[in-house]
Amino acid sequence: MRCDHPRFLNGRSWPTSRGQTSGTTGSPMAVDRSLPSLAVEQVAWDMVVERHGIDPRSMRTAVLRGDLVKSFDDRQAPFGRLSQGGRWLVLSSNHLSAATVAAFVDELRAFAPHCLYAYPSSLQSLCALMELQGLRLDVPLALTSSEVLDESIIRLARRVLGSTAADYYGQAERVAFAAAHDGAGYRFMPGYAHVELERAGEQEDGDCYEIIGTTLWNLRMPLVRYRTGDFIVAPAGLDRDGIEELCFGVRPFIRILGRQGASIEAPDGTRIVGLGRLLYDVEHVYRFQVVQESRSDLRLLLMPMAGFTDRDRERVVANAQARIPQSMRVRVELTDRLERTPAGKTPFVIVRTPAA
Repeated sequence: MRCDHPRFLNGRSWPTSRGQTSGTTGSPMAVDRSLPSLAVEQVAWDMVVERHGIDPRSMRTAVLRGDLVKSFDDRQAPFGRLSQGGRWLVLSSNHLSAATVAAFVDELRAFAPHCLYAYPSSLQSLCALMELQGLRLDVPLALTSSEVLDESIIRLARRVLGSTAADYYGQAERVAFAAAHDGAGYRFMPGYAHVELERAGEQEDGDCYEIIGTTLWNLRMPLVRYRTGDFIVAPAGLDRDGIEELCFGVRPFIRILGRQGASIEAPDGTRIVGLGRLLYDVEHVYRFQVVQESRSDLRLLLMPMAGFTDRDRERVVANAQARIPQSMRVRVELTDRLERTPAGKTPFVIVRTPAA
């Protein structure tokens, strides 16, 4: 799909929408979606928030993910911008720090959201900083995705925001969707896609399965038995009927073996997330890796594809300049081999300097 994208496309190019995987593995990829696929994705999202008594048609949503709101070096409030006709307040998680959290709270209080849509790592940072400074808010729902949501984060959000919690699993390829509420088990959403599970080993709390999905609604880019590379943990010892119940959402599974939020720390202590977006609108790159040599020194390692040009490099540099503070030196390096850990793994982010 990454090397020969057009071969996976079907039908007319309009009306469709092109998106991109988040790049949290260091290997972002373009995906095309048909209008039915976009509609079903919205329905799935709406069903999650309706479970908590919120009407998605009138819901006010604050967003604390990896969005680029303004230059990192602009440290003056406001740190958010209105979107979706004033119904969304998009906040810059990369500006969140002990020095700015009070301004974030002021913007959130004035906006009065029904839902805070966040990365788990960003939700944790906001709530921890608020608790340290004795700040509180009333936000009915904390909705998270894209990273592992730990039970400690759910408890922290309940204390500081008074929030119930919902976490959902999905991907840009739209081949599976699952959700969990207030720390209970996850359930796949029936009718969203056709899900299969292939056993892949054991964990301490159950058996591990890889998620294999087939799109049901994306007519533009239909994927059949697509290996997501994502894994779930389900109760041990399930028979064929039990596994089928998992696939159709009849039976819950325990957790998702997702990826922890990848981030780096700026010289002033601010944690920078959303690093997968450094390759936004960049073509001809197989995979990339972020290596933080010190608080002020960052290397971006790119594995280029055929056709890589100076334009691709300049786009990476421009994305980095928009998201990384000027106090950090950023070097873009081409390589045919990313760095590995002693265990042989190739993490998306390597931090050599200990966090202070």
